[in-house]
Amino acid sequence: MRLPVNQENFELLETLLREEHTKCSAEVEQQVGHEINVGSPKQVQEFLYRELKLRVKTKRTPQGPRPTSDENALRELRVEYPQHKEVLNAFIKERHIKKKIESYIDFQRDEDGLIGYSANPAGTETNRWSFSKSPRERGFNTQTMPKVMRLMCEAPGGSVFICPDLPQADARIVAWDAQCERLIKLFTDPSVHFHLENCIRLGAAPGSPFAGITRDIAYGVNEAGIPWKEYAIDKYTTGKAMGHAANYRMQAKRLAMELGIEVSEARMLLGIYLHQLYPEIERWQFNRKELVQKQGYLQTPWPFLRKRVCYGAWGELLNRGKISETVWNELCAHVPQSAVADIVNVGMEGLWLNAPSVRFHKHDHDSYLASVPVDRLGEHCELALRHLRVELRLHDRPLVMEPEMSYGRNYGAMVEWKGEATPDWEKLKRAEAKTMEVEKVRKALYGYY
Repeated sequence: MRLPVNQENFELLETLLREEHTKCSAEVEQQVGHEINVGSPKQVQEFLYRELKLRVKTKRTPQGPRPTSDENALRELRVEYPQHKEVLNAFIKERHIKKKIESYIDFQRDEDGLIGYSANPAGTETNRWSFSKSPRERGFNTQTMPKVMRLMCEAPGGSVFICPDLPQADARIVAWDAQCERLIKLFTDPSVHFHLENCIRLGAAPGSPFAGITRDIAYGVNEAGIPWKEYAIDKYTTGKAMGHAANYRMQAKRLAMELGIEVSEARMLLGIYLHQLYPEIERWQFNRKELVQKQGYLQTPWPFLRKRVCYGAWGELLNRGKISETVWNELCAHVPQSAVADIVNVGMEGLWLNAPSVRFHKHDHDSYLASVPVDRLGEHCELALRHLRVELRLHDRPLVMEPEMSYGRNYGAMVEWKGEATPDWEKLKRAEAKTMEVEKVRKALYGYY
C-alpha cells in the first residue's frame, strides 16, 4: 500500500511551503504589532484574551474547563469579532502552512524512500477505513492529505493510479430516504450541475444573500472566460456546503465559523434550504430520532440491511428523557455515511477478486485510490465502475449512483477516464504541467480557511 515519492514535486512543495511560512509569520507580526509564536497556546491566548480582551474560549479537560486558542476557538472569535477578522485569519493561515510542513514535509520515510502508513478496515463505526502512521511511526495519515500535497505521490513503477468516485453520494441517499422529490429530480437530470442549481435556487428566494445569481450567471463565464464558480468562489463554496450542513443539522454559528460568513447569513441560508426549498429533509431528521425512540436501532438500506443499535441514544433517553443535539446529529449522518462506505467496500472487494494485479492505497469516504498495470488500465477501470454500481432500495425506490473515474501517474494531477485502454500520456503530461504551475500550487497551499 505504500506510496512512492516524486522527489522533484516534493522539493517544490517544500520550497513553497517554507517561503509561505516566512510570509505568514511576517503577516502575523505585522497584524499583532510584535513578534509572536502562533504555535504557542500561551502566547496566542495572552494576545487574544489580555491584549485584545476577547471573550475567553474554553474546552473541557479532565481537570475542568481550560482556556483554549485552537482553530475552533479562532473561528468562533472570527464570527463574534469581525473587526479582528484579519489578525485571526493570519493566525489560521500560518497554522495551516505550519501543519502542512510538520505533517507532510518533515515526516520520516521508510528506508527505501516510500511513504509508510497503516490502514484499519474496521477503524470506524460506519465501515469507513481509518488511517494512521506506520507501526514504526513513519509516514502520516494519508486519508487527511490535502489535495495539493498529493502532488508528491506517484504510482508505483509500471502502474498508473485509478480513483473511482461516487459524486454527492451522501446527499443522494438523504434525498431518497427523505423522499424529497425536488432533490431527486435534480440528481436524476444529467443536464444540470447539482451545486450550481442549488446556488440558483438559493438566489431565487426573497431576501437571499444569493440574490441575483441567475442560471445565465451560474453557468456562464466572465470577460476573461473564467467560469462563475471560479471567479465567485466564496459564493460557490457557500452554496456547495449548504447541502451537507443542512442534511446533518449543522447550526448557523458553526456554519458561519466554517465558511467565514456572518451568522445572520448562515441562519438565513439554512432557513431557505430547509424550510422553503427542501422541507422534507427536516421531517426526515425528526424521523431519525423517532425511529430510535421507537425501535432502538437504525438500519442501512437494502441490500446491506446492517443494523446499528443506538446504545448512546438509549442511555440518554433513560437518564434524561431526551436525545441530545449531538447524538441526534450523529443519528442523521449514520445511515448515509454507512451506506456509502458499504458500496465502496463492495466495489473494492469486487475489483480485488476479479483483478488480482490491483494494488489498493487508500479508502476515502466515497472513493478509493488504487494502482493497476499500465497496459490494463481500461480493463481495470471498467471492472471498478461495474462493481460500484450497487443498487440500493429506499422506500421501494431504486438508487444506483453512477460512479466517475479518474486516472494518472501523479495522485495530484489525475484526469477523467474516457474509455482509454491505455493511458493517454500527452493528456496526462498537460494535466501535470497545468497542475504544477507555481502560482497555482502556492495558492492551493493555503487551503480553505
